Amino acid sequence: MDHIIKIQKRILRKLLFKRLFENKNIIYQLNDLINNKENLSLLPKSNNERYDILTNYIQKKEILESLTILFNLLYRYYKVDIISKKITVKKFLVSYLFVGFPEINLNNKISEREKDMYFYSKEMHNRLNILLNNMNNENLRKWIKSLNQYSNVFLLFMYEDKIKKVNEISLKWMELNKVLDEISNSSKYNEEDKNNIINTLKDELIINEMIIKQLIPNFEIKNLDHLKYISNVSETIVYNCFWNIVEEKIKSNEYDIVLNLFNDIKKEILNITSSTNIINDINMIIDIEYIKQMLDHKCFNLPDIINVTNNTINIIKKLASINHSKIIDEKWKIIINNINNTNISTFHEIGKIIFKFILTEIDQIKKDIFELSIIQSIGINPLNLHYSNN
Repeated sequence: MDHIIKIQKRILRKLLFKRLFENKNIIYQLNDLINNKENLSLLPKSNNERYDILTNYIQKKEILESLTILFNLLYRYYKVDIISKKITVKKFLVSYLFVGFPEINLNNKISEREKDMYFYSKEMHNRLNILLNNMNNENLRKWIKSLNQYSNVFLLFMYEDKIKKVNEISLKWMELNKVLDEISNSSKYNEEDKNNIINTLKDELIINEMIIKQLIPNFEIKNLDHLKYISNVSETIVYNCFWNIVEEKIKSNEYDIVLNLFNDIKKEILNITSSTNIINDINMIIDIEYIKQMLDHKCFNLPDIINVTNNTINIIKKLASINHSKIIDEKWKIIINNINNTNISTFHEIGKIIFKFILTEIDQIKKDIFELSIIQSIGINPLNLHYSNN
């Protein structure tokens, strides 16, 4: 049976390469149209005219039919489960409009999604050109990977407004939950009034959940629970007066607040991971009892807090996305440089900076996790959103 499958795959691969070869002229023509090659004598210099020619070209029936045969072979060869999201020929051809005419297709204020569309479109074209010049399994694999990445980024681009709207409604949902908790625990209202308010709030929550489901039908409402964990930390971070109190308490050797913050950081990390390794690591790194003994004996000095922070940040980076992990790294290097260059040496000055930084990044990770749940709901594989040369 395995032998038969291998033979079938070999035959399909030959057909796929043959079809790629037959579509060479189409791809080269597309390249010429977006690169404004001089050898096309009928090609006008005006961008709008060139754009119209490209638009008309990618809508030609024979172009669409020829590329459709190629893509059908591609999906037969790789099977649907390998390709993260099936991409149509029209969506594939749109990538040439993005690369050739970004000034027409993108807004004046280019968003991150639009930058990604341009970058991944161009990368997919480069991989395809390499494959056409040298048809082998490795170049085919790399083109497929770039095609998957483009497919995911295209979906994100198309859903950008909906994702933004879901985020807005979700924050409203979070605020309603907060008010609901406050009313439920309040003694200001009689039982009847309290129940009426609670029921009204619950109805509002249901309406918000229904709107989210209308925008993204596959979104799981249970993912909104992530937002409950975000709210408390977010409020702590934004109030500068809180951090001034932290600084003053440490300055006065009132270290209970330090222990509370370390404990909060530990709890926050444990709330967003189920990894046994990370749980064990963070329990070892933030050993509250050990830190308490060090503080009590005035042995918790600058190298100690930097060491604990470094290790904690390494844990946080494991929980973050690839891009966010790099940002955390860059921010932490800037903080260390500032500490060294400005001769900040007291625990109260450094403690305030470090605790605020760690809690802010944890908060961002939670928001990323929630957005990830939205992205997965529209059928995107997050692993295909990161660029790699391999």
